[in-house]
Amino acid sequence: MANTILLLNILVKSLIEIEENDSEILGWNRNKVPFCHRLACNIENLYKDGRCTLCPIIENKNKAYCDILLTDSSSNKILAVFYKKQYFNKKEQNQLIDMAKKNKKQLILGLTVNPKKNYFLIYRTTSEKMEYYHFLRDEKILVKLKNKNLVTKDLTPSLIFSKKQKPKEKNEI
Repeated sequence: MANTILLLNILVKSLIEIEENDSEILGWNRNKVPFCHRLACNIENLYKDGRCTLCPIIENKNKAYCDILLTDSSSNKILAVFYKKQYFNKKEQNQLIDMAKKNKKQLILGLTVNPKKNYFLIYRTTSEKMEYYHFLRDEKILVKLKNKNLVTKDLTPSLIFSKKQKPKEKNEI
């Protein structure tokens, strides 16, 4: 598998390229295909040892299909990017997690591109954790937001939050 840091760097450079040269795409009503096409072209130009494919857009709520697939020179799948205009809901995040568990040698990323926000949200999944990143559009940098450790119970992945609960105060009369 290709280096995860290298692939994240390539994704960031590709997003910077779109911000600098093709940001008008974000204002279009139906921007998924042109945005993914431009992102795939940028990724392929930066990752010389592979081929980037723009996957057909298939609407199926029961199965996740990636929008961009990067393969190396030996045709091994090394990167899958899933695009959405809105945040991934819990079911979609679980699909990303399942995909990461099945494809341990592949980097699975979710990408939320909301043109009204000053950032893109990137979901990075492994079999053990989900990481959240912001690509800050104005600063053109990637910032890690948080990690969530994954626990499997009855084959259903769930997310654990490490939040301390404050004791409830009693109202005295």
